[in-house]
Amino acid sequence: MITNGFQEVQSLKLKNSGIHRFFDTVTSSEEVGVKKPNPLVFQMALKKANVSSNQSIMIGDTFEADILGAEAVGMQTLYYNYRKEEIPQKYKLVNHLLEIKSHL
Repeated sequence: MITNGFQEVQSLKLKNSGIHRFFDTVTSSEEVGVKKPNPLVFQMALKKANVSSNQSIMIGDTFEADILGAEAVGMQTLYYNYRKEEIPQKYKLVNHLLEIKSHL
């Protein structure tokens, strides 16, 4: 998981929602010192997870920060477009969370 949120707050959100067990690593912009879409955030996340960018997918709900940021470091992307924004057709997107499973 990569977040622009504060590390402590995000940790609490993950635990309180009961989904923390689904994430092996969490990388926050706070720990890196820059926010997404800065490549350093994505590079740190890849390093922590010990994976290459071509083995990874960024599923995000903010086009510029999540999708363009991940694309810049060579990650696959999937845009969760719940706001129904217009984005270039070359990008994969889902409109509902359940649709994500079909892309994994």
